[in-house]
Amino acid sequence: MQPTSNHQTDDQYRYALRLVKQKYYIEAGQIILQLWPHYRFDGVLARCLVELFSRGYVDNDPQHQLWIKEARWTFESQDFKPEWYLKLKTQYRSLQRPLY
Repeated sequence: MQPTSNHQTDDQYRYALRLVKQKYYIEAGQIILQLWPHYRFDGVLARCLVELFSRGYVDNDPQHQLWIKEARWTFESQDFKPEWYLKLKTQYRSLQRPLY
């Protein structure tokens, strides 16, 4: 098996995280969605994707919705869900929908 990431996607990964820190959420969300197939279930990208989705910065494309479910599953599958995730679930109705 070979890793699915490469130098270019690694650069995009770092760039997307910088955009999130700089609060360019829509652009960051678009890049994260492009990166998701290369970094599926990555905790950092999953958190960004869940937070951006809950706040309405990610579109409702059917493929993107599937990836958002995968990102949510990263945290839903944990026995002890992170506090930030539980807080978001109480605040945003979109995260209260069951994954299956």
